[in-house]
Amino acid sequence: MIPIMKGSSSATAGLDPEVQRETALLFHNALQGSSLLLRYQRVFLATHGLSLRLVEAGGQSAAEPCFANSFCGITAQDPVLSRLCNNVQCKLREKIGAAAAAQWVHCDAGFTKIGVPIIADGRHVSMLVAGCVLDHPPTEADFRRVKKLSNGSVSDYFLRKLYSSYHRTPIVQPRKMRSLLQYLELVAQHLAEHAGQVLEQAANGEPSLVKRMKNLAAKDIAALSSIRNIAQRLSTSPDHLERVYKKSTGARISAFVRLARVEKVKELLSRGETTVAAVAFQAGFGSVSQLNRTFKRFTGITPRQWRVTAAPAKERMPAPVRA
Repeated sequence: MIPIMKGSSSATAGLDPEVQRETALLFHNALQGSSLLLRYQRVFLATHGLSLRLVEAGGQSAAEPCFANSFCGITAQDPVLSRLCNNVQCKLREKIGAAAAAQWVHCDAGFTKIGVPIIADGRHVSMLVAGCVLDHPPTEADFRRVKKLSNGSVSDYFLRKLYSSYHRTPIVQPRKMRSLLQYLELVAQHLAEHAGQVLEQAANGEPSLVKRMKNLAAKDIAALSSIRNIAQRLSTSPDHLERVYKKSTGARISAFVRLARVEKVKELLSRGETTVAAVAFQAGFGSVSQLNRTFKRFTGITPRQWRVTAAPAKERMPAPVRA
């Protein structure tokens, strides 16, 4: 296996930055669809009551709010508060990228957000970001500061929702924060070892069958209706296709199909020319609810929320102005 190291490496120092980014994105996507990551996410949520998301290293896209935290999901509906949350997430991503070490940031609402890098073979391939926490039980004075951040731009009903969700936020005392970070570092190391296996396999060349399947997905998303149909289009058996793909990537084809459909949804939504229901059909989902569940599982947000917060700014339509 390729050795796993923390920090930069001479093995990658001479690589073109664009090549490094493309390589990191490849491994990020491999981890995103892996059953290993999904198991860790379920355990982390059950143990700590917190979401755990995989975030692209050095990505240029807008930060995606942590909708697993109800307070963040509500603030994303307000432009002023949403902008503040996005700024905090971008700051965390920048700190992790610069230090290549576990980091945390505080926001004006009193939340702490933590994250750790995933580094494989000297490459900063991705990062783990945990949901927002408070370091002490919230007080009325704390919420008054949150209310002040809105600059009076929200309704009383909206404030009541904020108040309720704010007081349900998980609390992690400072003395426990270090142990939580240490646990995440172990998780990141394990995922890095998995990414190292992907690196090693990629260095030996991606199997032709896997390349052909990816090309098929790019050209005809409808071909991914079932593993049997994919295998038929590629003139092979479902069992053989599954074995080759799992050996090459460490993930199951079902995860690849879900991720391919999610990426197709992003592509269609970014055009801003159709409804979410139409996008669900075009991307191969059986219903809007199925699309929402799958999309949120991979991105942390719903398609509608992604269109508003993560789609390129030039694609967004301005809100109507009321007379």
